[in-house]
Amino acid sequence: MLIRPFEKFDLSQINNIAQLLHPKWFDNNAIRNISIDSQINNCFVAEQDNKIVGFITFSAQNGEAWINWLGVSINYHRQGIGGKLLSAMIDFIKKPGVKIVIVETVVEQNPLDGSYDKTLKFYYQQGFKIRKKYHQKRFNEFTYSKGLLEKAI
Repeated sequence: MLIRPFEKFDLSQINNIAQLLHPKWFDNNAIRNISIDSQINNCFVAEQDNKIVGFITFSAQNGEAWINWLGVSINYHRQGIGGKLLSAMIDFIKKPGVKIVIVETVVEQNPLDGSYDKTLKFYYQQGFKIRKKYHQKRFNEFTYSKGLLEKAI
């Protein structure tokens, strides 16, 4: 498994992953924007056997890093790829001094199908905590954050 920076030729495979995760994890808005955000923001991909199996896009504002999109191909779920992508992102953003990572995600869907339970469990396991709650008409969305503390030498 290779985690590496995004290259323009990765875009079609990223879009394919997003389409396969639609509509369970990515809505129509996500499908429209993942392609754009992958090219404009920072993006890492997970590559296995010359095939893109996951991606993470992220940006920064006011010294905080924001995860824009994180997607792993269904056939590669529960193999640690999301965690490896997140780790690569954290290594990258710590160098200029970012101390916090933020992600917004849906916590309840209508209709409820349990698909986001795995997403929430993933972020909790990665050390994220609830920062803010938004109650929408169709779903509830939470903002999670994770502090990045320097390790003692």
